[in-house]
Amino acid sequence: MDDDRNPGPPWRAALGTGVTALAVVFTAELVAGLAWLHGAGAVGGGRAVDTSLPLFPGSRVYHLPTGEGLVTGWQPGWSCLVVGLVAAVLVARPWRMLRGVRRAAAVRP
Repeated sequence: MDDDRNPGPPWRAALGTGVTALAVVFTAELVAGLAWLHGAGAVGGGRAVDTSLPLFPGSRVYHLPTGEGLVTGWQPGWSCLVVGLVAAVLVARPWRMLRGVRRAAAVRP
């Protein structure tokens, strides 16, 4: 569609792109977390390790040996949400609505 006839943001495309970006970053964080947990388990030291993944702020991975066995876990950080939101805003281009409002104000006498 022409920009003059449809000045509003493409919300449907923005939502799809945002969810896709979120899923890609989430999957990359999951793979990085699983690789970290595999490495922590392969070392075999009997000490607890609780840290975050360097490329994914807010994430948490832990490897805690207990008396009955082993506790491992992964918590995703906020980076996947931020990347999804930024991607959605960039695709939606909501600033296009402001351009349409300025044009309408300039046409009125």
